[in-house]
Amino acid sequence: MLTDKDILEYVQQVQATRAFDGALAPGISARLSSFLTNRCGSVENFINGTHMKSECTGRLTGFARIKKLRRALTALDRGGWERSFHQRIFHEHFITSIVRVLFKTDPPGAFERAYPRILEVNNWQETYQECLISTPRR
Repeated sequence: MLTDKDILEYVQQVQATRAFDGALAPGISARLSSFLTNRCGSVENFINGTHMKSECTGRLTGFARIKKLRRALTALDRGGWERSFHQRIFHEHFITSIVRVLFKTDPPGAFERAYPRILEVNNWQETYQECLISTPRR
């Protein structure tokens, strides 16, 4: 029986050589492909290193966390709880202020190296470390 530990060992070997051996027994090949697809999006993403999850360990990168957060906010809108204009602005500013936290578990220096890309992808001019919240009563 092939265990997840066996698969992870093979995954590390594949990552080191950047070659996926498709000549494995069909059951093992299918299970490995499923494992890599669940963890990395696809076998090709894993081999090319373009996956969203950190080295296919299941840990999300900062970019993946931002994407997941935005998907959750979109799900709120689609679920019948559409956010107002000011709520959308607040959420965007709040994401801007917590972006460093979203990259906290990435390797050291990852946020600094990714900062220009973060600004470009999110269409931001800069990030802030604080966010003032004022919620007046009506």
